[in-house]
This record gives sequence, structure tokens and C-alpha cells, in this order.
Amino acid sequence: MIIPSTLSETMPIEIECNGFTGSLSTLNGRKRLQCSKWKLFLAALTCGYDGFFKNFGPDWRRRVIHIVGNVLPFLDTRPGGALALSSYYFDVDNSESKHAAYYIGQGFTKLFACQVLNASQVVHASRSVWQPAVGTALKAPLLTVGRREADLFAFGPGGIHVLESKGRSVRNGAGRLTASTLNSAINDAMAQVSAINTVNGLAPTSRSGCVWTLCTSGIRGDIQDPPGTGWDATVAPAEILRSNYALFLEADQSRFRNDLIEGYSLIELPGSENSGLYVGIFTEILRAASNGQVAIETVMSMASSQLTRISRTPAIEYLEDGTLIFGSGRRDLFTEEQLPPEATDMENVVQQQLKEKFSWQTALTADEERETVKIYLT
Repeated sequence: MIIPSTLSETMPIEIECNGFTGSLSTLNGRKRLQCSKWKLFLAALTCGYDGFFKNFGPDWRRRVIHIVGNVLPFLDTRPGGALALSSYYFDVDNSESKHAAYYIGQGFTKLFACQVLNASQVVHASRSVWQPAVGTALKAPLLTVGRREADLFAFGPGGIHVLESKGRSVRNGAGRLTASTLNSAINDAMAQVSAINTVNGLAPTSRSGCVWTLCTSGIRGDIQDPPGTGWDATVAPAEILRSNYALFLEADQSRFRNDLIEGYSLIELPGSENSGLYVGIFTEILRAASNGQVAIETVMSMASSQLTRISRTPAIEYLEDGTLIFGSGRRDLFTEEQLPPEATDMENVVQQQLKEKFSWQTALTADEERETVKIYLT
């Protein structure tokens, strides 16, 4: 049900970190990611890749629906709010489920970068210029048979981080991969991040091989930080911002709404016209990223400045890069579950959820089928 209480059900995902050295050695051991189905979905949408090396562009609507179909149908929320793999995952063909594991793993890896590494600007490695060059193609190392490099680069105040994501599923609620499967996935991931020597002329602060165990009983992550030698990659600052915020920069700008959440530009996701599911971005970041001339550090400071006030409301799920997801409608687009009769008064629901932390206004649409909720963050 896309109401504030649904979007706010974040539960911890356990991760085990090993191999981090120096200033990051404190990351070793068990950590937790705060996650919900909607937070993970937003992370997958904004993971800094442009869809198999293709911009959102005119296919923005198609691309969003594509990621919707590869993430949300395969996730369930267990009693108590725990996020888990849906049994539906094992009902589809193996080739289909591999796509789902890829996108779910990418989303978790962005959450790891944001929450644990404090590096919220995440881009796909395909946006890089590689040295030594292979052939003439910009993305030659990624497209050459036998060459496999890391998926993602994450940029934050503490430096540049190289990440590789592997999603692996396990049946029957066992909760853990076999030792051989886990070790094989970790070794592959570490080999890929180790293939990166420098990014923008600097040695990465960390190289994280991330393996996500996806199970019907829950989800966990195993992360290793190995040394690296090999490729030198360069990503232009403007490309970092353009890729991280491609979901918004490539959208139809005329469809943005600025009247729902103060200071944010929101756009309704395709196919959700009756459910009121919006993704949004801090408007100042949207302007800065559109301009392309602003420093990454400035954008990260903008995003950081919003975290305290945006985290105060249970009506919103947010990421540390200044983006959010907000549901204000009466029907869950993905489960078709109706709100219970006592919860159909959105004004009362939001008033109760916000608990006087915010001022709010509502207005009926012409057909009076749903209400638009306006939230003023203070």
C-alpha cells in the first residue's frame, strides 16, 4: 500500500565486511544497511548506469518500467518488515531471474556506498575513459571478450571507491549460500575490483567486492576489500553528475511538480497514475547537475544539508545523494492491494503520520479519486 507508513518501513540488512585497511579498518566486521523495498528500488533507479550503456533519453519511460519489472516483483516484506526475496523469483526462468539479481545487487551496492562508505555519487564504470586503451572504443575494456572490470565508481568526501556487485540466490529459506558458491562469487568480485589501479589519477580509497545473498528468508551482504593493479580510469566530473542523476536529467522536465514537497522536484513514475508514486530530487541539485559546471563536492554538500530535515518524516524514503521516493496514492501499483477502508482518508493518514512535525495541505483532484498531499519540511 503506497501510503506513508508503507514507505517508511526500513529494516536492517546484515553485511559482513573484511579486508578494509587504514582509515577504513573500522568497517571490518558486521554492519547494517537500513533498507526497504522502496529505498532499494530508488537506489536501483539511480545507480549511475544508463541502461546497458544507453542514456535514459527518449526511452526514459521504457527504462523506468524495465527496472520496475526487474526489481519490485521479486521482493517481499516479511512480518516485522524484513526485506526478502519473493518465492516468485524461483518460479521464472533462470535467465529472467539473473536480470533481477543484477538490478537488486546494484541497488544494494549503491546503498552500501551511500550508507557505509559515505560516497553517494555512484556511476557505472562504463562512463570511463580507460588506459591503457584497447582498440578505439571508449568502453573497450568492458566490451572486449575476456576482460571484466568493476561495475561502479562511488565518489564521496573520503575519496573514490571501486565496487563490484554480485547477486546470488538461495532456495528454501536457508539464508546462506554454500561456502563454494560464496567463495566463487567473492573471488570473481575481488578480481574485478582489483583490475582497477587508479580512478582520475588517484588510487581508490577502497575496492569493494560485494556479494548479496538473496533468500526468501532474508538478505545479507558479504564485502571484501582487496588490493588492486591494472587499469587507470578517468571519469569527467560533469559525467559523474550526469550519470548519477540521469533518472531526473533525462526526464521530461515539463512533468516535474514542485508543489508536493518543499524544495524538491518530483515526477510521477510511469504506470503509477492511479497510485501517486513519485521520485524526486532536491531542486538546487537538479539545477546544478543540469548546468554541469558545479563541483561534485558542492553537490554532495547540498545533499548533505537536506538529510536531517528529510529524514524526520516517515512519509518519504530518501538516498544520501539528494533523491527520494514518495507515495501519496490509494493503490499499490505492484501488488494491487487496496488501502483498508479506514485508511482511505489520506488527509487523516498523513496528519497522523507526520505527528505535527510538519505543516500540510491537501486538495482533491477533479474526479475526487485521490488527494495530493503537500508537505512543508521544517
